[in-house]
Amino acid sequence: MHSKKYKEYRKRYRETHKKELQAYAREYREAHKKKIQAHNQKYRETHKKEMRAHGREYRKRTKEARNFLHKLYYVVHIERIRRRAKAYYKSVLKKRHPRLDRDEYLKRIMKPFPEWTSSEKDEKLRARILLERAVRKKRIIKPTLCEECNVKDQLEGHHTDYSRWWDVEWLCSRCHHRRRRKCVSVK
Repeated sequence: MHSKKYKEYRKRYRETHKKELQAYAREYREAHKKKIQAHNQKYRETHKKEMRAHGREYRKRTKEARNFLHKLYYVVHIERIRRRAKAYYKSVLKKRHPRLDRDEYLKRIMKPFPEWTSSEKDEKLRARILLERAVRKKRIIKPTLCEECNVKDQLEGHHTDYSRWWDVEWLCSRCHHRRRRKCVSVK
């Protein structure tokens, strides 16, 4: 094996000649492009099962992190996502309902909800994400019965204050809808 001094020398050399080494590597890859592609293709064919198993294991290992990053991306880029969605639905609505524009169609189909500011939406999404994570990690235990009508149903968490995300009332969808309507009318 190499001595300690030689390893240190190699490390210093790589640091001082970094750009030259990168340029050389780039030139080599360009000159031997077909050879490298053939080698990679051959490797993929011979190690197909191992690569698939590694991919499955990696996806399992990083599932929670990816989900969190997707939600974080949504929070950060919400305006951009909405613009793209509006443009898409506008084009779809023109095909399906040529006489109606998007706003008229939505007024007819959907009931109007009060407009939130983006900071309130961000706070709401943050509270929802933190609550979901706490329930998944069993830090908060989700009951089986609705707190209002005691029906055994799929429960939803109702936040009265989004800054206190752990303070939740567990309600069935019917009671949760009623409670949200009351909160909207109070505002």
